[in-house]
Amino acid sequence: MKTLKVLAIILFSLFYQSICQDIVRLFNDLTLTVQGQCGGIVITVNYTINGTLATDTFTAKINSLVERDSNGIAIEDPNHTFTDFCGLDFTVDEFSKSLWGGREYLIVESNANITSNTNSTITVYAILFTQDEMIETGANELVEVKPGYVKFAFEIDNWQFCTNSSENCTGINCCLQGNGTQIGAYLDLSFEVGGNQNATSHDNLTYDLGNSNLILSQYYSIDDNPSTQLISNDPLFQSQGNNNIFTIRFPAFNNLAQYDLIVSMNRVDRNNSIENIGLIIGMIVVIIALLFAFYFYRYFKRNRMQENLIA
Repeated sequence: MKTLKVLAIILFSLFYQSICQDIVRLFNDLTLTVQGQCGGIVITVNYTINGTLATDTFTAKINSLVERDSNGIAIEDPNHTFTDFCGLDFTVDEFSKSLWGGREYLIVESNANITSNTNSTITVYAILFTQDEMIETGANELVEVKPGYVKFAFEIDNWQFCTNSSENCTGINCCLQGNGTQIGAYLDLSFEVGGNQNATSHDNLTYDLGNSNLILSQYYSIDDNPSTQLISNDPLFQSQGNNNIFTIRFPAFNNLAQYDLIVSMNRVDRNNSIENIGLIIGMIVVIIALLFAFYFYRYFKRNRMQENLIA
């Protein structure tokens, strides 16, 4: 029975992992995890140095969405400032193959409703490149990516800005502050990244995190304009202890806003093939299920034989 309990624990843990997060192993030593609870993304790279196995880790997650008025003052209404993304239930899709410029890459997305009384959503995309590419992240902005590079995109859809300034206004577009009202002019998106050291800037768009490098786009997308240049001093970078926080300011938009960044891990082996851990986990689960079936078959068969002998 001890063996049966151990197998049950293994089966449960593998099943939990397969339904709560998606993992893809890229080039045999890079693993990317999209977290279903907080919408975060974790990249790990395993390598050997001086005969010892080591691991590098990069993390990225959304910190806050803060609507502000034309003076930069945060909107006080809780429907227009959001800081608890781990309280959201993110839906994570399966990794799928697609084409970029005729070449194959892998993409996954996770999304969640931001508030219960609006249709506003936050979506995080992760694109895993498997070949050398030149990609366009904005007008006349080309970035060279290599196998193992990961592109992230943060997308806010259907955000409801404060637009009603009447004294007795009501509804999601009305934001009361004391005796007055606030009109939303901007939306600040803050995200946090981490490596094995605090980020150091090269030119305000590229950062060194020790085990990885971060490339930030100087453009964002709003509504039908895919290439709007960031305002002066954006992205705003703040180092708070071991946390590296970046903030992008979007002007008020009608439907959609998006911002991209690219990460490269320093110790990725870029010459090996892709392995999908989800498939491997599925095979392991099937094998363990067959072991369970065989175990119970043998168990009941032995009991039946003992009953026949006693009879």
